[in-house]
Amino acid sequence: MLPPGTGPRVCDRRRSDGGRADHRRRVDGLAGSHRAPRSHHCGRRGVMTAAIVENGTLVVSVGDFAASIAAKSIEHQFDALTHFPDRRANIELDELAARLNDFAAYVEDLAGKGDIAPEFNGVAEVEAFARRHIDLARRFWTAEGRCMNWFITGPARFPVAQNEKRMKVADARRADLTAHQVKARKAVKRKALPHGADDEPIRSGDPAAVEKIKAKIEVLARSIDKAKPANAIIRRMEKDGADDAAMIKAVVAQTGMSAAIAVRGVVLADWQWKRGFDTSGNRAEIRRLQSRLNHWRGCRSGETRARPSRPESEPSRSSKTSAWRAFR
Repeated sequence: MLPPGTGPRVCDRRRSDGGRADHRRRVDGLAGSHRAPRSHHCGRRGVMTAAIVENGTLVVSVGDFAASIAAKSIEHQFDALTHFPDRRANIELDELAARLNDFAAYVEDLAGKGDIAPEFNGVAEVEAFARRHIDLARRFWTAEGRCMNWFITGPARFPVAQNEKRMKVADARRADLTAHQVKARKAVKRKALPHGADDEPIRSGDPAAVEKIKAKIEVLARSIDKAKPANAIIRRMEKDGADDAAMIKAVVAQTGMSAAIAVRGVVLADWQWKRGFDTSGNRAEIRRLQSRLNHWRGCRSGETRARPSRPESEPSRSSKTSAWRAFR
């Protein structure tokens, strides 16, 4: 039985320790038996597998880089964080393998998003990511090894401030892992697709920007040309009392639209008050693209407005100020 007054002090010490033990420090023995699943990308056909976990050992092999990390070698880092450090070590290795394989799959998926730069080397990028990410993971594990869970710091007279400082360092190391994944993906996408993907806005530095804008204008113009007769068909059949199915069939037969697109103009949504296709948005987009196209043509042909020069008879502001100071 605990002495009187011990309960509140334990609760206060736990809150002073950051209050993050229940959701950040994995106390596997208290939360129940759990083991993270293996990486979904490991062994998947057609996708580069950079890392696998077998028999409690992480094996990484990509390009000229190879590394192996045994769960037993990092198990001691979690002795003061969980009742079952072996489970936590295996979870960390599984999650690290998943992150490495996810990045490798992301690099391979870039090939289907546009024209890849000729000098881009996907294997080298995955190798560089693996080297850096494993180093960051080891730093995170080392920082975790200096922390202690609330079931140690709570009921005892423990230097809580020191433990809080160490936990903040560990949190920063964990944030470095997350930030590295985001930054690495952005960097590899810029290298692979320097002019952007096909589904992204057209960039001014793209050599084929003019051709892409012209193609986009043609697509929008064709959609407007199909929407005009479709609207006439819908209005005429609506006056005759035709049902939605007949309208859709007539629009598809006479305009060449697909049934999925015809449904959008025939079937009323909750926010619509009349049937038909609205072309105002496409017209505004065409005007914007034409203005952008004319601007680029002017810049490339050197037709830029010269900056107006100051007349020689008019003194500059600095000369006026200097004359006033000399007068004073």
